[in-house]
Amino acid sequence: MGLTMEDIDKYELRRHLIKFKDVDIARIKQIKNYEWFKNNKKWMEELSKMEKLGAKVELDAFTAKGLSFMTETYLPEKLKDKDFLD
Repeated sequence: MGLTMEDIDKYELRRHLIKFKDVDIARIKQIKNYEWFKNNKKWMEELSKMEKLGAKVELDAFTAKGLSFMTETYLPEKLKDKDFLD
């Protein structure tokens, strides 16, 4: 389970944005051509949002919120709300 583009604003992570390198952009384009992703609207929307933003946030950005934030807040909320891509 990883971060979604909505998580960046929801959890105030914009200051942790990492600008995409050419290899990241190429990888998104490659993934968007896989049949499984082409047939999955939610994934295609997420990948398009990533392309538009031109940046990503790694999960370790949550360490700025405290060592237990991920296990005590982020993951329980994501699971309770079923707020993840499958």
